[in-house]
Amino acid sequence: MSQKFRFLIIAILGLILTLSVPLRVHGRIEKPALNIESNCTDIQNLCLIAISPQPSAEILLQQGIDAYKAERFAEAADFWEKALQEFSESPLNQALVLNYLSLVYQQLDQWQPAEEAIFKSLNLLDSHKSPDKLPILARTLTTLGRFQLAQGKPQVAVETLQSATKTYEKIGDEEGKIGSLINQAQALQDLGYYRQSLKTLESVKLTLDNQPDSVKLTGLLSLGNSLRKVGDLDHSWCVLNEGLAVAKRVQSPQLIANISLSLGDTARILGNKDREQYKNIVFGQQSTPLKIPENCNDSAKINNNALGFYQQAQAFYRQANETASTSSLASIQASLQLVSLSLIIAEVKEWKNYWIPALEEAHELLPQLHAQIRDLASSRQGIYSQVILAEYLTKFKQLAKVSDFKTKSFNFPTDEEIEQLLRTAIQQAKDLKDDRSEAYALGYLGKFYEQNQMWVNARKYTEAGLNKSQSIFASNITYQWQWQLGRILKAQGDTSGAITAYTEAVNSLQDIRQNLVAIDLNLAGIKSDFQFDFQEKVEPVYRQLFDLLLSSGETENLKTAISVMELFQVAELETYLKCRLLPSNRVQKFKTVGETQQALEEKLAEIHNLDPAAALIYPIILDDRIEVIISFPDQSIKHYPCFISKSEVEKNLYNLRTNLSAKPHKPEKQIQRDSQEVYKWLLQQPESMLAEKNVKTLVFVLDGSLRNIPMPALYNQAKKQYLVKDYVTALSPGLLQLNLKHFSWQNLKILLAGRTSNAPRYGFPNHLPAVKAELVGIQKTFSNQKLFLDENFIWNKVTKSLKNSNFSVLHIATHGKFSSNRQETFILDFENKPLNMDNLDSLFQDEDPIELLTFSACETAEGDNRAVLGLAGLAVKSQALSTLAGLWQLDDNFSAKLMIQFYEQLKTSGTKAKALNAAQQTLLQESSEFKHPSFWAPYIIVGNWL
Repeated sequence: MSQKFRFLIIAILGLILTLSVPLRVHGRIEKPALNIESNCTDIQNLCLIAISPQPSAEILLQQGIDAYKAERFAEAADFWEKALQEFSESPLNQALVLNYLSLVYQQLDQWQPAEEAIFKSLNLLDSHKSPDKLPILARTLTTLGRFQLAQGKPQVAVETLQSATKTYEKIGDEEGKIGSLINQAQALQDLGYYRQSLKTLESVKLTLDNQPDSVKLTGLLSLGNSLRKVGDLDHSWCVLNEGLAVAKRVQSPQLIANISLSLGDTARILGNKDREQYKNIVFGQQSTPLKIPENCNDSAKINNNALGFYQQAQAFYRQANETASTSSLASIQASLQLVSLSLIIAEVKEWKNYWIPALEEAHELLPQLHAQIRDLASSRQGIYSQVILAEYLTKFKQLAKVSDFKTKSFNFPTDEEIEQLLRTAIQQAKDLKDDRSEAYALGYLGKFYEQNQMWVNARKYTEAGLNKSQSIFASNITYQWQWQLGRILKAQGDTSGAITAYTEAVNSLQDIRQNLVAIDLNLAGIKSDFQFDFQEKVEPVYRQLFDLLLSSGETENLKTAISVMELFQVAELETYLKCRLLPSNRVQKFKTVGETQQALEEKLAEIHNLDPAAALIYPIILDDRIEVIISFPDQSIKHYPCFISKSEVEKNLYNLRTNLSAKPHKPEKQIQRDSQEVYKWLLQQPESMLAEKNVKTLVFVLDGSLRNIPMPALYNQAKKQYLVKDYVTALSPGLLQLNLKHFSWQNLKILLAGRTSNAPRYGFPNHLPAVKAELVGIQKTFSNQKLFLDENFIWNKVTKSLKNSNFSVLHIATHGKFSSNRQETFILDFENKPLNMDNLDSLFQDEDPIELLTFSACETAEGDNRAVLGLAGLAVKSQALSTLAGLWQLDDNFSAKLMIQFYEQLKTSGTKAKALNAAQQTLLQESSEFKHPSFWAPYIIVGNWL
């Protein structure tokens, strides 16, 4: 074989296997079939592959490669299938081509042929004894690992990728090894092993430090993208800035553009997090700080708020645009990102002063983009770009109408031109035989007609896109067109049909989470900020379905609504944890709404049998009302709507939470004013029914910002007393996640750990002087206990003790915080070492579930409307059956008294929830000093209240 051809094969396989420059569209990274960050280019040592001099086969290979590079995947598959026949006498070359075919079949969503091709390749390699096979074997194992990961089999993928890594090591292929390790980190992430995932990525960084610039550049880009994907934004920022410095030093315009795009993506996600985390506060009053790691060369100065992050992202996108050649894909990507951010800025009401400059930039870029995209060769990239451009043009027209933006020079686009863009995209997809792109373009044409209220065409093209996506089992596209069809049917007055379409959309989302953890929820690619994306593109599906179901008032629809709420609670928690909640005795998984409804009916019967005085309450926040669904002890289900706007609800809840947790304490009258409003929304209508059914315990499955409010503090104006006086209360992150059983204190074995002082960290006070009294007081209550105090309270010691003894209760009295940012949810030991989501599994690994996990002195993040997700996440990750914690930083002396009283009450109260209620009431009655609800209200029981 000629040296020239050997080099060609080397370059080709590196390109095909790595896809190292993915298309970024609409703020997402595009890799439609494989939702995995790109590898480093693994192209070393392929000169060992002995390819016979068969000119016809070489030509077919090259034609397939050219087609693959142009994203004409069906054409590439055709060429390689013919090449496979040409290599009938060469098993090694057949193995190589089969590896190519598996990759292209995956791009075409042909998963069965993809699986068959990769295993045929492995069988051929297994029968070949020459060491010449090792470079192909390494890459084939990489392809198999990525295939398994895309199929929702991360455990198997880890093992396969470990084998690939060892093979790369054998042949001395450092780039291939780096790429394989990054894929392993992805698989570990999907399993929920974040500590191991980050450790693997750290090892990649150490390896890259010793590599030449050519290897280091692609490695830093892939590593930075992977760190962003696992949520380590600070290190992503640092690594990508290091890559940018190297790219500038070696004067590589292409890599400068690509790394700038990635830095823009990281800055954009920081902005997204700030928008979501503090959306109830005026932008700029709070922020998600960028904590630059030590030894990071970053020199950027950023305003740590949403607008500041977005502006920094724009600067990076402009740099990418200026560096890349005008006709290049990177230039188009950068322009699309700039337009996307401009349109976002132009619709945030708090940023009105920035609307006109943002629209002016979009106004300048859109015609240029249209010309650039029009000149793109027919490809998947071109199809996606046309559709995204159509979306942006439509959005620009809408925003220009409602703002003060005026221009005479901008006559483009007309609706007819936007429609033609989409029809051209559809035809190109058909010509390419690219079903995924066609499903995408068809559905978006339906969306275009929906936006223009042309309902007949809207339904026609939505159903066409839906049929196409279902034919290739593309659930991530299917659910969006089912959702769109539901909206169209609702607009046409077909409520029953709309409910069916929405329900199928939820079922498709279930399928996505069951099978593809790292799923692309966007039609044109992966948006790395999955949590923010969830709130924009997934949560509305559930809420709009709730609206439809609850508008009818039919009992069967009420049952369906709470079933959908159960699925939503799990989906939200999985998004927060960034991994699947695997089926266990704690978490049950269901494929459809129907299966969930059947299981829920059984669970409700179980609950009412175990606690005949309990009512289950689901408040659901909708745009124009709060709907309260209650399952009473006789298993009857009722719903109670309270018509109030979501904005008013959020404002009241924010004020109430702020006043309850304020220091110094706000006047109690001020708290009662807001608290009685929440009581009216949730409990005033069912008041008489609760009394009639002799309900004593209220178990809340709370929604949204309601989670930040302690239910015992709700104020009944008619009775002039708080809810704590009338009912025992508990919270559940979802009834189907409960492992219910009655608590027995007689054999209770408790591990106590805490700190009274240390150097202040994370803004916490230096001293917790009452912790010693708290722990010693609890210690006296039980004979079977173990205490770790101050310098003895080290996580390694606690972990060792938990593993060596079967404790049923773990009580931790120390500083900690619960946040909607999983990386900012942590608990500190005496050495200020944080225990967070990523290493919590090490504390409870291979142990029987803890009956009760208590966090004393912890708090939820101020101003964070989803902070209780952190508490729920810790509870689920620990697998504790019940969790007792505070919603804000508590008075140290009162906390000690309440905790001692709680454990004393456990002996006689019958349930953990009753024990907490009795402790709160006892201290409320004993001392006027602690009468204010800011003292006694914040402690809550989450999980099994029995």
